[in-house]
Amino acid sequence: NVTRPGVVLPPDYDADFLDNYELGFKSRWAGGRYTLNLTAFRMEWNDYQIEVVDPGPLFAVVVANVGDAEIEGVSLDFTTLLFDSLDFGINLQLLDPKTKADNPDIGLTPGERLPFSSKEKGSVWVEYTHPREFAGGNFYARYQWSYMGNSLNGIGDEAVLQPAYQLADAKIGLATNDWEIYAYVDNLTNERAVLYDQQGAPPGVVTVNAPRTWGLGFSKSWGGN
Repeated sequence: NVTRPGVVLPPDYDADFLDNYELGFKSRWAGGRYTLNLTAFRMEWNDYQIEVVDPGPLFAVVVANVGDAEIEGVSLDFTTLLFDSLDFGINLQLLDPKTKADNPDIGLTPGERLPFSSKEKGSVWVEYTHPREFAGGNFYARYQWSYMGNSLNGIGDEAVLQPAYQLADAKIGLATNDWEIYAYVDNLTNERAVLYDQQGAPPGVVTVNAPRTWGLGFSKSWGGN
């Protein structure tokens, strides 16, 4: 860290280590018409690094080792061919991210929620492909909706809760084996998602996602399948 006199936290920090344990189930049904994947996991994060506001009299943001943490969760992925030309998919993740450390310098106690970790997130998508060929390809249309639960912007007493948000995207196009032309709209509902709320740092900055964006695109590939 680049520090100055009056900073309380150490000027240097050590490596952190993460052990991840997973138990899962992967399957395909009805000749691949249905796919179901389910995973349970546990992460042991030792001496983890994170940016924190120094508790000293001068404002300073430093990287520090603040102790151990653990993350338990499950994830689910499911896709299916509803009809011959209609695909559907859903994915879901549930987390329990929490600290195991007691660090009075920054107001951290065991069992607190880790920052930048939504307890729940997921998405749903549906895509239709017209079965009849045109100009060597097929017309398609895709819609996707995603949800991100609320999260903390940091750790300790000054952490701010960042609100949940949801985004929707749509796309239509014509695709062949080696080229594609399409039109799209990202952030269809013009959602203002708070990605990072930096209230603890004067003058205060809130980073948000891009507004509704539409466009046209063309792609071409050579020499591959």
